[in-house]
Amino acid sequence: MTQSDFFRLGGTPARMLDVLAAMHAADPDRWVPRRLVLQNYWLFGEPEVFHFARGNLMLTGQNESGKSTVLVTAITLVLDMMLTPDRVDTMGSNDRSIRYYLIGKDDSTPEAPTYHRERTAYIALEFERGSSGTFQTIGIGLRSSRDWTNQKVERWGFVMAGPRRVAVDFHLHDGKQPPRPLRPGELRDRLGHTGQVFADQQAYKAAVNEALFGFRAVKEYENFLEMLHVVRTPKLGEGLNPRKVEAYLKESLPPIQSAAIEGASEVFSRLDAIEAELDHVRAQLETVRALEGPQDAAVLASARQAAVAYQSSSAEHASRRRAHSKLLGQLETARAEIAARTAERERLAEDRAETGGRLQVRRDQYREHGAFDLEARLAAVRGEESEASGAYDALRDDRRRAQAAVVREEEQRANDAAAWSRQRGRLAERLEELAGAADRAFWTPLAARAGRARDALEGMAVEGGGTPAADLARSSIEDEAEGRRRVLAAIVAAHDALSAAGARLELSRRASELARREYGEADERFRAAAREAEAGRAGA
Repeated sequence: MTQSDFFRLGGTPARMLDVLAAMHAADPDRWVPRRLVLQNYWLFGEPEVFHFARGNLMLTGQNESGKSTVLVTAITLVLDMMLTPDRVDTMGSNDRSIRYYLIGKDDSTPEAPTYHRERTAYIALEFERGSSGTFQTIGIGLRSSRDWTNQKVERWGFVMAGPRRVAVDFHLHDGKQPPRPLRPGELRDRLGHTGQVFADQQAYKAAVNEALFGFRAVKEYENFLEMLHVVRTPKLGEGLNPRKVEAYLKESLPPIQSAAIEGASEVFSRLDAIEAELDHVRAQLETVRALEGPQDAAVLASARQAAVAYQSSSAEHASRRRAHSKLLGQLETARAEIAARTAERERLAEDRAETGGRLQVRRDQYREHGAFDLEARLAAVRGEESEASGAYDALRDDRRRAQAAVVREEEQRANDAAAWSRQRGRLAERLEELAGAADRAFWTPLAARAGRARDALEGMAVEGGGTPAADLARSSIEDEAEGRRRVLAAIVAAHDALSAAGARLELSRRASELARREYGEADERFRAAAREAEAGRAGA
């Protein structure tokens, strides 16, 4: 994000200072890039500031928005002031020169967004020593005009130290409206004793090296910049191999003996085989990771089986509850019938007593008369009494049988509840052990699944038979254990392959170290022979 983007999204200068202070709190004690300032360069008019986060800069945007141009200006244009087309063209070709980024194409019209009649541009790169608040700023100025027939581009560089910072309290324009960029002489006057202005490219590179990098010679600094240019080149990865890396190292480093280079090349060649083996190991690890999906499916299937068994037990329990309710209804009906028969018996007893009283009165009245057969009537009443007593006894037996059935049903329900409670306790213990084993084995998905199964088991409101417990135990322990064994076996094989590759890499490193020592011994023998030859020449 640029500075203008930060302010456009509602940020304030104070907030930006807080963000930058937090961002650079732990920077190492070395020169770290902090800001890149572009003024009047390509599509950037007013000073545009790009902030680095701990030396890193991430650029996002659409095509042709200037991301590659910003990269080229930072690496390596502002570091070496080299303006050849192959150094400034963002596509790595010679199609665009530095003049294009100042005033546009030669055949463009005033309506084109890159068209300018004359333009003076500045590119500045600011560095800070860790997070100490000590700054160094380097930069270049560029100027060109369409009126110049030789397509010339003027250039100058500057190195600035001290507390002043570009685009903060030091500006590269005159401050008027519209602002006019400073000429080289004006920049020299404004810098005073805090900076220098250079018209010569070599002098500028020497000053940048002395201020920031500290190479022993400018040639070494130029080799470093050449390596940065190679790394920055677009599409570097196409066709890159150890031979090309060897060539880049030869170009960027001081020349060394060919024997040492050949030994390093051989080591790099071996690294290709080791890298291929590592890719094979990574593929095996990906295969192992792919097993997690089937394992999840297996656990889900086991959970579904447990849910089906739970639903079956719930339905069976509901059926038993309905049977129990039916028996309770029959018991209440029997009780009501017994109560009715008891009331009928009491009524019959009252009727008998009343009839006996009347019979006694009648007997007394008609004792001497034979008009009525009182004995026959008494026998009939006694027969009715016997029938009522037999019906009462039958109802009482039915009541005892109904009560016994209810007691048996209650005992069965209590036994089923106790059996389910014991099975649920054992299953909870096994799930707890499984979760502990998964934690010790760093198998987070299995531990999470065991925890969810345990929570679901504790949340069961209806207690049933042992079928869900057995199925859930088998699915959570046996299947998971078997899957875990397969995964661990694959991981062990991958680890063994990785260890073998590491061993071969260590052997390659030892061979390289041995070659280096042999080279040192050969060089020492060569020096000794040279000294003996010199002594022989002196003696001759």
